[in-house]
Amino acid sequence: MPPVSIMGVGCLEDIVDYVKLMNFKKELIVTDKVLIQIGLIKKLTDTLDKCGAGYVIYDGIHPNPTVGNVNLGLKMLSDFLRRAVKEGTDIEAREMMTYAEYLGGVAFNNVSLGYVHAMAHQLGGFYDLPHRGCNAILFPAVTEYNAKVVPKRIADIAIVMGKDVTGLSPEAAAQVAIAAIRQLSADVNIPSGLKDLKAFSAKDILTLSVNALKDICGATNPKQATQEEIEAIYKALFKLQYSIFYSANTAVDF
Repeated sequence: MPPVSIMGVGCLEDIVDYVKLMNFKKELIVTDKVLIQIGLIKKLTDTLDKCGAGYVIYDGIHPNPTVGNVNLGLKMLSDFLRRAVKEGTDIEAREMMTYAEYLGGVAFNNVSLGYVHAMAHQLGGFYDLPHRGCNAILFPAVTEYNAKVVPKRIADIAIVMGKDVTGLSPEAAAQVAIAAIRQLSADVNIPSGLKDLKAFSAKDILTLSVNALKDICGATNPKQATQEEIEAIYKALFKLQYSIFYSANTAVDF
């Protein structure tokens, strides 16, 4: 029997109709404890009760990836990327990087991305540049932008990368993480700014920024940016002035 997906407005009533059509006797509801706690599953069970359908609830589902899985991938990246780049025949390093890439893929397929990818899409589309390289260049700058609102999350990166942040505030520890990310990038010869991308032109920043704000990946960024803030990130990377976007009112001259 092929799977059937029912969604959208009126889906609960449609489910009841489908249950009756198929003459199902008992339903298995697979969910997690949070959805039960906030009352979302009760809407479904109330609807099933009205039509006399039996059901069993399994609430043992856990988030995937867990924070532990994400941190493991980041630690592998920190530990093995330099080795893999330096010596392509280092099988252990390449194997660990393959696993790290897998964990990263699982992560963003579950929770989406953010402005790193939203902005990188524009560079790739405008200038036919490799997406992975654009992401790598943007990552430290966008991370610093996000540190304004989620410093603790960024600070956790420093710990996973083996940095001692004992006694530091979340904000200060976040800066340690960003410095570690930049150092890792430099160690594997990732360009430090957009000037290193020969095709990039500052005159395109306005269009790039407008389009980046339309990109669906930006919807899950920890902080929703204004057009001026996106422009400032592009400009900062063009001028290699990483902290310029800490003030949205700071002007950048070309």
